[in-house]
Amino acid sequence: MKDKTKKELLKLVKFSLVGVLNTLVDNLIFAGLLFLGLNRNISKIISYSAATLHSYIWNKRWTFQNKEKSHGQLFSKFVVVNLISLGASLLALNIFSHFGNRLLVSLLGHLHLELDLMKTSEILANLFIAGPVSILVNFLGNRLWVFREKGTQKEGNERA
Repeated sequence: MKDKTKKELLKLVKFSLVGVLNTLVDNLIFAGLLFLGLNRNISKIISYSAATLHSYIWNKRWTFQNKEKSHGQLFSKFVVVNLISLGASLLALNIFSHFGNRLLVSLLGHLHLELDLMKTSEILANLFIAGPVSILVNFLGNRLWVFREKGTQKEGNERA
């Protein structure tokens, strides 16, 4: 039992480290595309897609050490989880943009910084609102469905 707990904690730590890198990939691309003039939804879809590919490669090989050579079904599940996660992320980003942007722009404006306040507000919302929502949905979907270890239920039933 202790070895299994250690293995699960190690997976969580690895998933978190990959998540930090994914957040960096997502936010750098999102900010870059915004400053190139793309709208927030297109920027988010592109940045999230790049982070999703990055996440699949690292989580499959390193976090969950999945040895399946066939990527079809596994990648399909991964994409479904990430599309749900993207939807949750876009929903959170747009809800915040609708209700919270004015407040954040006002607060940033009082700092008298030389920034594009609306873009800065959207970048912060992506980082602190949409990001955590996406991470929660993504981890649960990946751990419970995509990279679930085969035989886990059988082992549990055999012990009972």
